[in-house]
Amino acid sequence: MHKNALRVRQKVWTAWTVAIQYFRQISPSAVVRPQAAHDIFGLDQTAPANVIKFSVAPTVFHINERASRAGPNLFVVVSGWLSFEAPDSRELSLRTSDFGTQVAYFRMKADSLDHIFGAHYDMDDSDYRHPVFHAQLNSHRNFAKHVRDRFSRDQKISDHMQNVFRTARIPTPQMDIFSVLVQISADHLIGRQPAPTTTSAFENLKDTVGFLVGAGHKVSYLNSPPASTCYRATHWYHP
Repeated sequence: MHKNALRVRQKVWTAWTVAIQYFRQISPSAVVRPQAAHDIFGLDQTAPANVIKFSVAPTVFHINERASRAGPNLFVVVSGWLSFEAPDSRELSLRTSDFGTQVAYFRMKADSLDHIFGAHYDMDDSDYRHPVFHAQLNSHRNFAKHVRDRFSRDQKISDHMQNVFRTARIPTPQMDIFSVLVQISADHLIGRQPAPTTTSAFENLKDTVGFLVGAGHKVSYLNSPPASTCYRATHWYHP
């Protein structure tokens, strides 16, 4: 294990704890299970010596589909991993080495849990056919077990993702678990005319998850023109 692994772990744990506080300020009705950082982020002892890697345990968000809705009706399950280049000193920012994130949405109905969206986000900077950062749609029906385990649901699973086309790679930003937390907040918890306390909490959330730097620094062609000033998908592919 790298000499700075425990320090990095504490930094990740602290950022998650603070971020969830702001997440709950945005929507007090939202529930996250597990919520404690030490139950979610585990050090991967098999990571290379120059990398500090965390597994991300399946985490379930019970949220409103829309901010105007009376009560939560969505379960969003997030899982994956996140690794950093091992820092040499306490002052260096954490720089992403690699990540992978799986996301599954389930809409709760009286007699079923409808699996309505599933995707995985990752990066590939070696295969020129793949966008560096990308998403692929696919069924994560099996993630329903985490909803059942964490929220005692026993409805049947209706899988609307089972026939989705899976081999289209969609260029995306870096969608690690902290990025997904921001996306969930923006998509589902904030209305068109939010209160100042809500917008303030959202800004604080974004600032908090800014403790890490994305993996774009590893890809030289993304850091020079035209890619650095033009965000068209054509630049996301290895030359």
